[in-house]
Amino acid sequence: MGRQLKARAKPHTDGPQKDARGQPPRARAFHTQAHAPAQTRFDPCPKPGHKAAMPHDLHPAPMDAADPNFAPAAPSIDPAEIARFSAIAKEWWSATGKFRPLHWLNPVRLQYIKEHAVRHFGLNAQGPRPLEGLRLLDVGCGGGLLCEPLHRLGARVTGLDAGIANIKTATVHAQEGGLDIDYRAGSIEGLAASGEQFDVVLSMEVIEHVNDPAAFIAACARTLKPGGLMFLSTI
Repeated sequence: MGRQLKARAKPHTDGPQKDARGQPPRARAFHTQAHAPAQTRFDPCPKPGHKAAMPHDLHPAPMDAADPNFAPAAPSIDPAEIARFSAIAKEWWSATGKFRPLHWLNPVRLQYIKEHAVRHFGLNAQGPRPLEGLRLLDVGCGGGLLCEPLHRLGARVTGLDAGIANIKTATVHAQEGGLDIDYRAGSIEGLAASGEQFDVVLSMEVIEHVNDPAAFIAACARTLKPGGLMFLSTI
């Protein structure tokens, strides 16, 4: 698929340095440069079919997979995972709640994405909106924890999530802040089939929750413009 870069994100020094289990947060992240046609040739999961365990406090009682909180089914969607996150969707923006590890990681993730996007697209890193002009897709956006700051950095952001409850939370929070973010409930397979493409595609701390990682990455790649960047990470 072209040149691949790998990097280990460093903990943000201004915030808490421990995760929900009392350990320093660690993030594995990499991004890949796309060429026409976009293809994927890697599997980020160390063990095929293995799903990384979520922090112990991200295990609410499962919901019925037929619940209207679900977007249409797709091969990559794991109904049990969507149910778990839908059940706690109202907590996305609580920095001390069940998603607090993601709040701690956010400054690290944002800096990594910004630095590589600016370098790759030849943008002005010193400007107030360094990502101006880029179309960016956040796959599995949850409550919008990355979408909002990336929008403030100038990107035209689309947030996609298979959990309707997550999209509702993200939409309300963005509206309260006066932010124009395009949130959509659906699957990456459905978006890829539409032919719509983006300069940057993100899927952060999502791949450990999907049914078919290889198919999921392939669908993400199909939404990437030639010469674009894809960022994936997992805890």
